[in-house]
Amino acid sequence: LLDEKNNRSWSVPRRSREQCLIDIDAGVARYARTNESHLDILNGLGFHAALEMEDPRSRYCLCFEEYLDIWMNETIFSGESFFDWFDYGSGKKQNSTEVDCDRVTIDQFIYYRANPQEIADAEVEFKLRKGSDTIAAYYVGSGFQVQEGNWLLVWTLDHRFLLHSEEIHDMADTSMLSDELYYKIGHCSFTGGLPVLFAGEIGISLVANRTNSSGEISAMPSDIYKVNWITHNSGHYRTGFHQARDLCHW
Repeated sequence: LLDEKNNRSWSVPRRSREQCLIDIDAGVARYARTNESHLDILNGLGFHAALEMEDPRSRYCLCFEEYLDIWMNETIFSGESFFDWFDYGSGKKQNSTEVDCDRVTIDQFIYYRANPQEIADAEVEFKLRKGSDTIAAYYVGSGFQVQEGNWLLVWTLDHRFLLHSEEIHDMADTSMLSDELYYKIGHCSFTGGLPVLFAGEIGISLVANRTNSSGEISAMPSDIYKVNWITHNSGHYRTGFHQARDLCHW
């Protein structure tokens, strides 16, 4: 195998087509739910979403399945695992003509993966404000209120709520490409594509500012925010009505 960008090469043992397919199935299986009430990406966006999560380079790509078909149906099988074949082996010269499935586009879009500290920082809890019918969200770590905005919301299998923004950041990473990379933040950024109880969006708005004894508006984080709405929008998990109902009941 040859990594031309980093000027290195290495050897891997060749395996049979059947062994490589077993590895693909085992990798994809880790994203499958074990309870019908849970959500998984296999029953959401589908098989190609699991391939996206398996990618060692974390690319935001819904085209891997097209290349997988080429890899699986080679007349003379390469003996290389799919991603070795795709990036460094005999498949690196394959280039789709489908929109956004060419190699340049695939390599430019990265699905951001949060580290453990970022996941911990994203955990929130919801509280009913005393003397009010409004609900507010607070970061578990700092105790600060979540500020105004539209956020992605995940409810994990261990009943933690994770809240984070969704945006694509332009970032230069010359170690991989000479051009810009585009980082996508989605629900799977904080779940790694594993099953969840709920995935959607939440809107939080500013209700009022607290004032001090002098009548001056106080600084953050004393502002009062409230949860305005929650939706079950999720491209990867395709959250349904039942999961939204379970969230409301919780």
